[in-house]
Amino acid sequence: MLVSLNASILCLVIALAGALGGLGFAAAGATSLGYLAAVLALLALALSEFGHRLSVRLSPRVAEAAGADAPAR
Repeated sequence: MLVSLNASILCLVIALAGALGGLGFAAAGATSLGYLAAVLALLALALSEFGHRLSVRLSPRVAEAAGADAPAR
């Protein structure tokens, strides 16, 4: 079930990426697509860091597996 859900989400994200690229192309032109991609990459990095910090705060075992110190309680 989980593998099927992962594949479905991946297909959805690929379709959304094409739609977002098309909207960016229509709104700003081809020369600005690099800026849009950079903003989205930074957003993805920020969300990844937020998720990591949240998981470390919620589970000390995750912190130990990542090699970080467990948060003080």
